[in-house]
Amino acid sequence: MSALDPIIRLMLRTNDIWPFSRLNRLPYTAALAAFKAVIGRHPAVLAAYTRHGLARGDIIPGLSDIDLTVILADGMPAADEMAAVSCLFADYARLQAAFPNLGEMEILTEGEFRVWAGFGYRGKATGDWMHIRGRDLRAGARVGASPIERADEALMMYLDYLMLKARMPQSPIIDAKISRLSKKIALLCGAPDPDGTIDVAMSALDRACGQALSDEALPFDGVVISAGFERPTLTPDIAEYCALNDQVMDVAAVPDPAGHGSILFIIAEGGDAAKLIGDFPKPYGFLVGPRMFRYILTARFPSYHYLFSSLGASIRGKAEALAGRPPSLAQIRYATAFEAVRRAVLLRSYLAGSMMAEGIDYPLRYLMAKRLMEEGIYEIGDWLAIIGEHDKAAAAELERHYALGADPVQRYGYARDTMHAFICTALDI
Repeated sequence: MSALDPIIRLMLRTNDIWPFSRLNRLPYTAALAAFKAVIGRHPAVLAAYTRHGLARGDIIPGLSDIDLTVILADGMPAADEMAAVSCLFADYARLQAAFPNLGEMEILTEGEFRVWAGFGYRGKATGDWMHIRGRDLRAGARVGASPIERADEALMMYLDYLMLKARMPQSPIIDAKISRLSKKIALLCGAPDPDGTIDVAMSALDRACGQALSDEALPFDGVVISAGFERPTLTPDIAEYCALNDQVMDVAAVPDPAGHGSILFIIAEGGDAAKLIGDFPKPYGFLVGPRMFRYILTARFPSYHYLFSSLGASIRGKAEALAGRPPSLAQIRYATAFEAVRRAVLLRSYLAGSMMAEGIDYPLRYLMAKRLMEEGIYEIGDWLAIIGEHDKAAAAELERHYALGADPVQRYGYARDTMHAFICTALDI
């Protein structure tokens, strides 16, 4: 329980009661004013925006955070940019200590922002952002998101946020957050007037995933799976869970290099999702509908399809048929680009923070993505080993920058430039 929980519960109970319906919004006004004052002292910042609820004017005081995006100038020397980013994060951490309603701050350069703004649901939602500082860098008419972009966004919210909240101990605050997330997902998937339950959100998402999939493109056969994967084991407690719940169509385990695999519980349409999540035998399992399962394996994480078909395991043997045929090259390219562009906003928080040395996956991701786009080869496995086999110079440079005691400024510049080489040059979807 957080020390703020009593305040949050009080705000949730009084949000619809005058004068609290106005007073409860004052902490958001104060936090935004403080952020504007701080950001004004950073000359490297070209523009700043608020995103999501505050930008649209539909915040729920007590539940909503203030999410922000900051845009820096292009072409800064690595040392200058790293110093600017580190200073921004340090100032922001102090602000968050005073204003806990401040949420994520994402940092992009102007060139990265242009790519981000034209790609995916979140990028195309920049037209809804509220400009709060500097020049407004948005240009052109707003383009609506495609069905696959809406499905991607809803699925990410479901897997990364809703499932996490649903497995937490119940409380009025957690229940309110689950209801808000469920409603967001259902609305994103086109459900009319959703009631904020997990069941409705999951049903809407399952339909959206089915509608976003296409059988027109031919499966891609230029796939290479490296050694090092082992067939995951479905433990007795998972088998027992499956046997006790006839709503579970099957349980699928997809191998990964870590050895434990990703566990996907596939439930029939109309299943009691909230109850099934509460009874989960594994903390890392995900509850999905049959069309969600196919979408995850085909359009969201294409490597899962190949790994599951060659090394995966299931309880009832139905998941193999539900997976459908392998993804097309277009689906693999899109999924790779989506993940690479989406993670661009996270790069600087790794580079400037204490996890800097652990950020080797970021440049590796962009090197692999560039290889796919340029050579049409989709390789699944140990990325460092794959790069080392095909481009020894690139592997040596990567290892030099991420070796113990490597110069942090040079590492920053290398990771940033590797990302730019993909999203600002090689990306051509």
